[in-house]
Formats: sequence, structure tokens, C-alpha cells
Amino acid sequence: MRYFLKIAPKNIGLSLFLLISLCTLKSFVSAECLTVNPDSLIAAIDKDWRLVKDCSCTMEAHIRKGNVEQDRISEYIFKKPKWIRMKIIEGDNAGAEVMFDPYENEVTARASGILGIFPISFSPENSRVRSIRGHRLDENYLGFVIDRWKSFLEIGEPKCSENDSLITLEFSGMDTLKNYGAFSEKLFIGKNPILILGFEQYSIDGILIHSVKLRNIKSDIGLRIEDFDL
Repeated sequence: MRYFLKIAPKNIGLSLFLLISLCTLKSFVSAECLTVNPDSLIAAIDKDWRLVKDCSCTMEAHIRKGNVEQDRISEYIFKKPKWIRMKIIEGDNAGAEVMFDPYENEVTARASGILGIFPISFSPENSRVRSIRGHRLDENYLGFVIDRWKSFLEIGEPKCSENDSLITLEFSGMDTLKNYGAFSEKLFIGKNPILILGFEQYSIDGILIHSVKLRNIKSDIGLRIEDFDL
């Protein structure tokens, strides 16, 4: 989902975009009554997320900073409490991987090609394992996104629209310092079942600076801690 790994002798990019997890939710909630009540919709998603043990998906991610744009497709897996692993399968530095260990509070990264023979570990605050916009790998999971939207609901009312298959929530007035330059966000939620399918974030000038689209979403597939070993 948007992260760069910068390891000598050259910068190595790992596009690890937030939301990274966005798992299939277990409850089938009536979209008709929730589209006019964003609070209830987010509460339902939050409730279902608490029941999910692990998940996997394919992420299509885009990030922009200034004139630099990057596109990545990554395989993503997540296991509670916050095990995260991503591998770039298409785009710059395809084959590079990164993993977050919640017990050690440590990011382990492996570059693509010969540079990836020896994985290297970093603090999640290290700039070498943060995106060009500053996003952290340990923020790359659904619970973080849900908490962000819960904070939006505390200060304002998102716009809500829908079509036959999709609900879109839109919020403006984000703290750009806290949200890595994002001033507004659109959250895309499928109706049947109710699940998050991705998001878009825009700068105060209306420029798209970060987006995530998810496919091949699966939940509770029986992931083990060993599956996160680089």
C-alpha cells in the first residue's frame, strides 16, 4: 500500500499502502438503512473487524509526492495482533518484501534481487521503511483506517452516496500534518457483503496523493506466525 525501503547502495522502494488489510467482513448488513447513517456503517464495519483473525488480499496502490508518482501491485497478508507482510509483485522493485513484527516492534525488509539475500531490520519510525509521504508500515491495517474514520465522525458528517453495489463516504477537513498531507478522503464500501474495497486521499488542492484498490480479499484463512518469516 506506499512505503519506500531505502537501503544502500541505492534506494529500494517498497510500496506499502495503508489499508493495507481491509478484510472480508462477516456480517451482511442492510446497506439501505446504513447509507444515510455513516456512524452506524462504520460501527458495523468495526464490529465485524473485531471478529476477523487474519486476512489476505491483492493491493493496487498509487502514491504521489510533488511530481513523483508510483504505482505498485502487492500481495498482502495480516494476522492479529498486527503481523503484516507485503511483497511487490508488479511495479518498481518487484520481488521486494517487508514484514512488521508486533512483538519486537520491528520492520524487517528484503530488497529484490541479489540485495535481498540478507533481510535487514529497522524501527518502524526509520525513514528507510516509511513512504515518501511518511506513512508507517505498522499503520498499514484495517483497524487503523477504521479508527481514522471514527475520528472523522467525531468532528463532522461525511457525505454519503451509493450505486447498486457501492457506498462511498467522503470527508473533508483532515489534519494534513497528522494524515501525511491528505485533506480529504473517499472510502469505498461494497454492499454485498459490507466490506471496505479501498480509498482515495486528496491534498487541500484536490490532487490525488494516495489511493488503494483491493481484490482477491479473503479472511480467516488460517495464517500462522511462520507465514511472516522473511
